[in-house]
Amino acid sequence: MNRDEQSWSAVRRRWVGALVAVCAFGVVALLHTLIPAEGGMGTHRKLGLSPCGMVARTGYPCPGCGVTTSMTSMAHGRIAYAAHCQIFGVVAMLSLVAMGIAGVMQAIRGRNFLKIVRIGLWKWYSLAGVVVLLMGWGLKVALGVADGTYPIGR
Repeated sequence: MNRDEQSWSAVRRRWVGALVAVCAFGVVALLHTLIPAEGGMGTHRKLGLSPCGMVARTGYPCPGCGVTTSMTSMAHGRIAYAAHCQIFGVVAMLSLVAMGIAGVMQAIRGRNFLKIVRIGLWKWYSLAGVVVLLMGWGLKVALGVADGTYPIGR
């Protein structure tokens, strides 16, 4: 790679880093504008989304119930409540902030800080995410059944 290609590569890395940072922190800013719903789920309704069909049919939350509320709570600094809503939301928010910071560092320095998200590792990141999501869901349902919160309306 000649010198011109190297400088273009650094410029491109900076732009990619800036784009990642803007997207990641834009989502955090959006979440901060919302007020977390009480009851551990339902914040997504403030974004115009429909209610959870699984809750409507069964009285039990789906695996994604509480993730938006959890991430919104994290954006407001309510970590304990976020963990109560859905632990996956805590992990997702921390990952989002880490990606934003890596993007800022890459935009400033021109070095590839986003290389931690290698294509070959996506299957492992995805598997870990699914495991945390399902474990958080199982915990939410188990605790809800134990304290009488679930099933809802039954």
